[in-house]
Amino acid sequence: MDRGCCDVGPWAKHAKAIAFLSKSECASLYESAARATLPLLSSGGGRTLEMILSEEQTGQLSEIFTPTVKRETDRLYGKDVASATFVHYTSAETALKIIREKRLWMRNATSMSDYREISHGHDTLVRIIGQNDRFNRLKAAVEECASGTYAQAIEMFDKNWADTLFNTFITSLSEHDVKRENQHGRLSMWRSFAVDKPRVALTFSIPKASKITERLSLIFAPVRYADDAQMADEFDAVIKNIEANKAMLCELDPKLLHGFLFTMLLLAAVTVKHPGFHEEREWRAIHGPYRWHSEIMEQYITVEPVFGVPQRIYKIPLDASAVPGVEDLEFSRIFERIIIGPSAYGSVMEDAFIRALLASGVKDAHSRVVISDIPIRP
Repeated sequence: MDRGCCDVGPWAKHAKAIAFLSKSECASLYESAARATLPLLSSGGGRTLEMILSEEQTGQLSEIFTPTVKRETDRLYGKDVASATFVHYTSAETALKIIREKRLWMRNATSMSDYREISHGHDTLVRIIGQNDRFNRLKAAVEECASGTYAQAIEMFDKNWADTLFNTFITSLSEHDVKRENQHGRLSMWRSFAVDKPRVALTFSIPKASKITERLSLIFAPVRYADDAQMADEFDAVIKNIEANKAMLCELDPKLLHGFLFTMLLLAAVTVKHPGFHEEREWRAIHGPYRWHSEIMEQYITVEPVFGVPQRIYKIPLDASAVPGVEDLEFSRIFERIIIGPSAYGSVMEDAFIRALLASGVKDAHSRVVISDIPIRP
């Protein structure tokens, strides 16, 4: 039996010891968690969850288990806002590939600028769960509804931490202030990304609801810039939410409850950053190919050199002609503009990007390419 996907993690002392899980067993557990929660967290109102829960219940569960996701989504999109503007800062070379291919790149979390990002989130989570009897309080709140569900979620998260660490792929986007940043971009971002290369910012109008995200097995969630105290406050709030909504939660299928718990822990690990990075205003599209398999995403895996480092890349398809159902994420539909960062070759790149955009179906490309004149050295 192949037992390569599981490993004992730092919470093993808290949970009842069980045998290592095989890959197929891990996949089965991941499947139950994904089918329970992906439609909720992807903002898609996906078909699987709609069959089980009403729209009102979906909102309530998001507010209970992932209050930050719910709060930030409501803040950014509002009640009647169909889409919000995000920006992707990247090298000019990568941006050209994104436009030509109509694919948004997802890189392994361990190869990002701060390679310890997910480890930082995990370490924070372990510390705050172990404080003030928080582990047992959370367990007691959940177990009253479904005995064994909490232990299963903890064991699943703990034993598969290596998979989470090494097989989580992320696309980073930032909230974009159209009024203040549409012409020049954001100074702190120009200083942080691809500083030794020509760089650009691609802005997109991302829809609030897109059912294709379930088929792509993507979660779209805000990054939390929090220290231990802030994360502890959030978990205490989740415990109170569970206690206050036991009547509703006890009516849920235990698999759903398990799924929400697991995804709550996962997001706590993969979307927490040091408060010092707060200016980024980052949101993450997250894909775990072994946690949440997607036949579509498996078709768009390549090996690419990024800053000289060859690596596996998953590419989110933004091409409606190639992937049925992706119409609301079609590149020419969601693309808004490209801001060329400080460079000695701004005019040359402007011409090149206009031509690339026209070839990708962006009809008014000439009006969508601007050169930032922000006064920093290129």
